Amino acid sequence: VPIYLAVLFAVIVGAILALVIYAVAIIPSFKRTNNTHRDQLVYTLLIMSLVTAIHQLLFTGELLSLSFEKRNAFIFLGVNIERPRLIAFVVAIVVTLALYVWLQFTTQGKLLRMTGKFTASSHAIGVPVSKVFLLLFVLGGALAGLAGGLLMTIEPVTPGNAFTVLIVALLVSIAGRLTFIGVGIAGLLYGIIQVTLNSRFDSHLATSLVFVVFLLVLSFERVFSSRSGRRLA
Repeated sequence: VPIYLAVLFAVIVGAILALVIYAVAIIPSFKRTNNTHRDQLVYTLLIMSLVTAIHQLLFTGELLSLSFEKRNAFIFLGVNIERPRLIAFVVAIVVTLALYVWLQFTTQGKLLRMTGKFTASSHAIGVPVSKVFLLLFVLGGALAGLAGGLLMTIEPVTPGNAFTVLIVALLVSIAGRLTFIGVGIAGLLYGIIQVTLNSRFDSHLATSLVFVVFLLVLSFERVFSSRSGRRLA
């Protein structure tokens, strides 16, 4: 099938899988642990490991890639850009801006933000918190399908790629202070730094350097935050 039709199919499959996982694992753990998220994280990590193992049994753990129009590249400001990378970048920007507008300026988006920050108060005023969490989980599954599908058009992947991507996502989220704009800026900077280092060093060395930079930034940020907190106190 056409590659971007397959990406759309991945979005649908990701949403359906998220719905099943939420019903089978998240809801029972949520009820049993009095609204804490620790067990949910354990469940999702275990399920991801299980999916990875099943994938390796069925398709082996070798690198897989698509020969997808790599020759259709063009030069922009002296940089060689392949069409799949440009499409993935544009899609990421459009989806990010659409989510930002939805969360910031619509009643439904504000309701989602309020439920995440003030869960108990949302319960008190009659907000269907369980349905809101279900919607967010399914939306996360759909976005994961979109990201994974677009990633396949850019570079080879293995079943273990998910762990690497999650580590990067966690670092970017913390560095962006978990704000929408901050995470977007941190993610863009990460991509620029990663590509720049990959063009100059070995890919493994470049990844190590990026992680070191992120760890240093996070360490300094924590030190300054704790000092400012003590001064305010």
